[in-house]
This record gives sequence, structure tokens and C-alpha cells, in this order.
Amino acid sequence: LVVTDVEPDSQAAQRGLQAGDIISSINSLEIAAGADVDKALSDAAKAGRKSVLVQILRNGQTSFVTLPVSNG
Repeated sequence: LVVTDVEPDSQAAQRGLQAGDIISSINSLEIAAGADVDKALSDAAKAGRKSVLVQILRNGQTSFVTLPVSNG
């Protein structure tokens, strides 16, 4: 799933997520579509997690970004 836009003052931007990044997994759940992101975040919130580990691919390099989960 390719990130198309990141709000400049968002948590994602502050943690380094950029437009053009490819999200390959969240908490080890493979991401192929937007619905997968929603499910991963929902599952994390239901489990009481405060953050998720997002694996991204940027310029051929794999890296990880930790993003907070909204529990509300």
C-alpha cells in the first residue's frame, strides 16, 4: 500500500512516514489494501495497544516506524 499523503504536523510525519513510502506490514500483518490498515489498527486498539510497528519500504530499503493507536 503506497502512502500518498502525510499531514505535515501529524504523528506519522513526526515519526518519519513520507508520501511514497510503501507500507508492507503493521504488527506483522501483511498490508495489501486500505482495509488491511483499518483492521490492523482496529485489532491493536481492541488489544489495548498504545502503538503499532509499521514496516515500510522506501527507496529499496526496509525500515520501521512506530505509530500511536487511537483507542477512542
